[in-house]
Amino acid sequence: MGLIGQNVIQIPRIGKRAPGFRALSTNGSIYFPGECSGKWVMLFSHPADFIPVSSSDLKIFIALINDFKELNFELIGLSVDGPGSHFKWLGAVEEHHEFKDIAYAGVNFHLIADTNMEISRQYGMIHPEEGPTKSKRTVYFIDPDATIRAMINYPLSSEPILDELKSVAIALQTIDNKQVPIHANRIPGDKVMSHADESHRTNRDSIEITDEELNTCDCFFCASSGR
Repeated sequence: MGLIGQNVIQIPRIGKRAPGFRALSTNGSIYFPGECSGKWVMLFSHPADFIPVSSSDLKIFIALINDFKELNFELIGLSVDGPGSHFKWLGAVEEHHEFKDIAYAGVNFHLIADTNMEISRQYGMIHPEEGPTKSKRTVYFIDPDATIRAMINYPLSSEPILDELKSVAIALQTIDNKQVPIHANRIPGDKVMSHADESHRTNRDSIEITDEELNTCDCFFCASSGR
């Protein structure tokens, strides 16, 4: 939480329940978390329609929509523009905008018209120093229990790296499914980390452990093989 003038910006914390909302989107009305029960959610915002970075951002999300659906992720986009602006922008992107040879296949995810900025404020997406009526670029990863698991913030002039978002999504699910920590630069199929037990963490004389399911394991670092 930070103070900017007389405004208080509240940013939901990791591990806390994601704020619920009802909203109008390009795919009709949406109720969160009720309509997303049992699914992971990626909630992302962009500053405004009809700007270059947001348009290329949209094209990449369209290209990766099936990848995220295979991961049981529901995509929900948001800006403070109205529904009329959203539909005109999507039409313009379909008709004119070409980016990295990505074919426009329609936006089959919710793009919320947050005209009163209620949702943007709930999620700490409005920062007056960057623009009092523009939502900054923020991505929230929310699990099927509606708990915030991760968040990434970007400046208005930079879009998310979509492969990075996909890697975070896979990492969070791997953590839950295998109950393991994830090491740096892991890609699917790599070994995962294993928790060394307390005796190995505290006994620095125990330099290496031998186990059929572990390798390269010392007092604090274990990489699990074959997972």
